[in-house]
Amino acid sequence: MWQRLFDFIQQYFNLTEKLKRQEDEIQELQRQLRDFSQASTEEARTSRSMIELLATEVRHLQQHEEAERKILKLELENRLLRQDRGLPPAPAETPLAPQADAPKQDEPDAKD
Repeated sequence: MWQRLFDFIQQYFNLTEKLKRQEDEIQELQRQLRDFSQASTEEARTSRSMIELLATEVRHLQQHEEAERKILKLELENRLLRQDRGLPPAPAETPLAPQADAPKQDEPDAKD
């Protein structure tokens, strides 16, 4: 009977000690989970910022490419018009600059 009581008390203390260790482990796991969650949130913010930055850069590049296409289209149109009208070619350093010495089509010729 004393042995049984002693075993019961010993088992009680062992279970109490085991419960304390498990509670400590649970607290440590909760702390790790909080740290992980916080790190994940920060990583998500960083990723979102990077995505927004990349999207802005893509939009900027698209706008730049569109402007380049418009310029090339205007240059081609200008060359075709010059070729059709028999006008002299534009100076090489400023491909889109109007020529000062070229007569305008709307004005009457000064030679008439």
